[in-house]
Amino acid sequence: MPNWFERFKAANEGEDNEINKSVIDELQKEARSYELNPYDSANISMLSDSKGKSDYYYDVGGRGAITYHQLENLTKHPIVSSILQTRINQVAEFARFTDDDDLGFSIKLKDTEAEPSDEDKETMKMLRAFIENCGSEPTDFELNFENFLKQIVRDSLAYDQCNFEIVRNRLGDVVAFQPVDAKTVRRAKLSEAEIKAGRRDKDRAAYVQVISNKVVAEYSQKDLCFGIRRPRTDLSSLKYGYPELEELVGVIQNIYQAETYNASNFTNGINANGIIAVKSKMNPNLFRAFRREFYQMLNGVQNAKRTPLIQLDPEGDEAISSINLSNSNKEMEYDNWLKYLIKLSCSVFQMDPAEIGFVFGNEGSGNS
Repeated sequence: MPNWFERFKAANEGEDNEINKSVIDELQKEARSYELNPYDSANISMLSDSKGKSDYYYDVGGRGAITYHQLENLTKHPIVSSILQTRINQVAEFARFTDDDDLGFSIKLKDTEAEPSDEDKETMKMLRAFIENCGSEPTDFELNFENFLKQIVRDSLAYDQCNFEIVRNRLGDVVAFQPVDAKTVRRAKLSEAEIKAGRRDKDRAAYVQVISNKVVAEYSQKDLCFGIRRPRTDLSSLKYGYPELEELVGVIQNIYQAETYNASNFTNGINANGIIAVKSKMNPNLFRAFRREFYQMLNGVQNAKRTPLIQLDPEGDEAISSINLSNSNKEMEYDNWLKYLIKLSCSVFQMDPAEIGFVFGNEGSGNS
């Protein structure tokens, strides 16, 4: 019996298409690896009902470890936002058509040495217009290829998931493509047969759009792109991606905490520059009135750097000594800590911090 490679080669080289198809189908059925864990309680809870109602398709757990809305909140931090926007702008530069070696996209014959005929040139012109307008019959006249790229790249960087729908006419011809909010798209729930087989059935709905916990649309694999940049073999991931922000949750929390600490140093607390001691036998009521007027003149915004004022007995042996109760930012290496966190954030996105305006230079060197 010939091995699978010889059988596949014979199927491709044969003349009988029906025989080829049957051989290739047989080869495809030889895959025995599980894509899903049939013993995972998360998969069991994803079962649709026996009637296959659409309301039972959506995956309540969403991504699992961290939700889409939590990832969206992380993108609002200025450091993360700068990283995402820089990459989005860089990708958008490829949205324009070019015939030379400049940034952009071009349409060429598969055989690069062949000269395109008049018919080929007409087809290229039509394809260019199709891409630039996001379809021959656009469903959104405000959408162009540049805006399309910016939208799906943002979703991809935030959720490691970009979705766009392939729009067809009644004859089944592709007429347009348009982006879909990745936060609302889930993989369809599994049937009992799929869970037992450990694989998805290609004939069933593969994806659904969920809004307010209700399925509003269903898609087959040919009607919706479900783009993942960082795929995993982990069965528990349910074929979802692994966004960079999920790795950086702790790092971004540390940045928030460091910024909060530094901001609080200027807005709250008793971080005083000094203490004023008044040696006088002034009546206590008069001293309290004096202290109120003093605070009204010298207090900073939201009591920042509030100066303590104390009354001492001039005849008593009373004195005030300065005791340092906290370390300075320099002693805590506050600046280096923030630089380290920013470098970590950029490294996970495979970006040089200089791309977002942080030029740290070479380690141990004063030069950039």
